Amino acid sequence: MNNLRDVFELQWEHRQQALNEAQNSVPSDEVILKMAKNAQKRDEIKLRWVPYAAAASLFLVVMLYGLRFPMKDNHLPVAEEIIVKGEKHGFLCNSGCSAQDVILSANKIVNQ
Repeated sequence: MNNLRDVFELQWEHRQQALNEAQNSVPSDEVILKMAKNAQKRDEIKLRWVPYAAAASLFLVVMLYGLRFPMKDNHLPVAEEIIVKGEKHGFLCNSGCSAQDVILSANKIVNQ
């Protein structure tokens, strides 16, 4: 019977040691507050680059969009001579337009 009591006492001591070690390993409230503040600072630092990345991405998209369209419609200037109501006129167009179409459109606008 004495043997069982010794085993129980030994287990009880191990339990007490484990409880004491667990209580000693828990950080104090001050340490936990410092850890929380440091975590917030790290999150703030990590998120600082987000607006700059968004602005750079937007700038890149606008630049690529702006560069694409002028190149797409860029033609060499075309000189034409047209006759309107018996008069000869020189016409220069650099966007692939037709002098006759431009004159007809202008006449429609003026006549309205």
